[in-house]
Amino acid sequence: MRRLISVASLCICTAAATPVGANETETIGNAFKAAFGKPVSGIRSLHAKGQCVVGTFVSSPEAKSVTTALAFDAPVIVLGRFSIGGGNPLERDTSKLVVRGFSFRINPDAFGTSDFAFISTPMHVAANLKQFIGYMESRRVNSDGPDPAKMKAFSDANPNTKAQAAYLGSRPVPGSYVGVNYWGVHAYQAKNDAGATRVIKLRLVPKAEVGLSDEEAKAKPDDFLMADLTERLEKEPQTFTLVAIPGEPGDRTDDLSTQWAGEDKRKTIPLGQISIIALEPNETCDADFFDPTTLGKGLAPSPDDTLFAPRSPFYAISHMARTKK
Repeated sequence: MRRLISVASLCICTAAATPVGANETETIGNAFKAAFGKPVSGIRSLHAKGQCVVGTFVSSPEAKSVTTALAFDAPVIVLGRFSIGGGNPLERDTSKLVVRGFSFRINPDAFGTSDFAFISTPMHVAANLKQFIGYMESRRVNSDGPDPAKMKAFSDANPNTKAQAAYLGSRPVPGSYVGVNYWGVHAYQAKNDAGATRVIKLRLVPKAEVGLSDEEAKAKPDDFLMADLTERLEKEPQTFTLVAIPGEPGDRTDDLSTQWAGEDKRKTIPLGQISIIALEPNETCDADFFDPTTLGKGLAPSPDDTLFAPRSPFYAISHMARTKK
């Protein structure tokens, strides 16, 4: 297996994020505890199962016309982590209705750092922070698990929260971590080298999609994704193209639960290529967390996106809880 560089010495530092009120942070934390229970040492509250990797990012010629944050003159290091959603570290790789994730840090040293947390659906489970807290509260775990009646009542009253599961259910089971499309979900304010700003979304497109039918998935072992990733990396680097989906007048930036009209058919702009070179010890990624509010100059969140800023303090609290000795 080829190895680019040991990233153990790289700083995975918590950068300053948009301030979020202490009461709001506590509310988010309580909602997660209600749904997933008290944090367990060494286990992530979300995306508990996963694998750390290392690679490079090479900007495209078009990148600077979209955002200076992703326009570099030379290849830069990428630290990433593939994962399966949920707080169960033993989640089956064949689970169809669970998102796959890819969090990554583009770490170009002196040029600035950007962190991203992408998932395998183009929508979040909730439109905004208030709805997300309600969603988690409706899944409060008691002695017998979550109450199906409460979950159904919330979903019926908030039908947009069913979109993510419907999307996953209509697609094949992912057959490889590197054969899946990943979306940033959030809408970003992107500033280019001329100082012009536009709204974009971000998407990672694999070199080739790898999907399994339900029958094919049943024949797979519960932990096949790690073996697949190892085998593929032994042959060659695994690549994704990072693209920008341009916004249009009327696109909402305050609702993460729905795609923009005609989003899938819009002409995307290539920003660069991520090449996954090798596996990296999980301790490297576990040393801190990927903070999506850490963005290089030329990228900023949409001001009406209420789910963006709270991710930083919640991830920080979650990280402290699982690393507490």
